[in-house]
Amino acid sequence: MRPSSSAERRKYLRAYGYNRNCEIRRANNSCNASLVDISRGGMRLLLARDIANPPQLSPGEDVTIRVLGIPRETELAELTGSVRWKDGDQFGVQFTEPLRHGTAELQALISFEPDQGLLMIKRNSY
Repeated sequence: MRPSSSAERRKYLRAYGYNRNCEIRRANNSCNASLVDISRGGMRLLLARDIANPPQLSPGEDVTIRVLGIPRETELAELTGSVRWKDGDQFGVQFTEPLRHGTAELQALISFEPDQGLLMIKRNSY
């Protein structure tokens, strides 16, 4: 279940993922999901619907997430956190550490299209 407090869920402004694909890795397997939204503190994902046996993610479970199609030099190359809530095929992940980038920078990163170029926001740019 999701946290009951809207203030708790909306500590940071969101950038929207337009269903950008992600790889979710857990201790014993991996699966695919679509990014719904992301903030400095976490992200909401939707499990891929074509999975025959979707993983049983549980609140508190540690995961590593890679947003596919994003340059590996960026902060989104590999994110770590834990499952905070699950509701049907959607789940929320709270990052181990808040991201350094603000909402506008996150939106630019997740909107990246290789043929359009991107002002690179590197992991250690701060």
